[in-house]
Amino acid sequence: MVSDNLADALGDLLNGELEAHHAYLQAAGWAADRNLDGCKAFLLAHAAEELGHMHKIFAYMVDLGVPIRLKTLPAPVVRANDVVGLFTEIRDRERAVTQSIGAVVDLAARERHHGTFQFLQWFVAEQHEEDSLCKSLLDKIALIGDGPNALYLIDKEIGHMAHRDQAT
Repeated sequence: MVSDNLADALGDLLNGELEAHHAYLQAAGWAADRNLDGCKAFLLAHAAEELGHMHKIFAYMVDLGVPIRLKTLPAPVVRANDVVGLFTEIRDRERAVTQSIGAVVDLAARERHHGTFQFLQWFVAEQHEEDSLCKSLLDKIALIGDGPNALYLIDKEIGHMAHRDQAT
């Protein structure tokens, strides 16, 4: 049996993953508006990944008999003026997701709901990968610098990263 607190927390995670999907789609639109096809491909792939995460939580909640309650999604806003700003926003969003998952892991541990604790370990590992990826992206952007062809090179490199992720 799942407590109301844990059920609500799982619902919040589900809605958070859906919101992340929505945010990645908006970021892909931002990239598309600037003809950054590599960034757009990368962001669309990550939007699909976030939706997959939501589906995973959805299925788990159904298995537990926890009601699914989708919330109204706020319209995502990209405040970035450049690629560094865009991927900094994404990094910050991923950090918030990491904290949210950690809070639910802590709650599952406190409530001794071992199944949920175990289920969430996949998300803990996934968020570690996401945090590392964000760091890698920002490090590559910094390495490329801001020379005359920098935006082209950044877009090309991030596009390659999108294709490598899809191949694995």
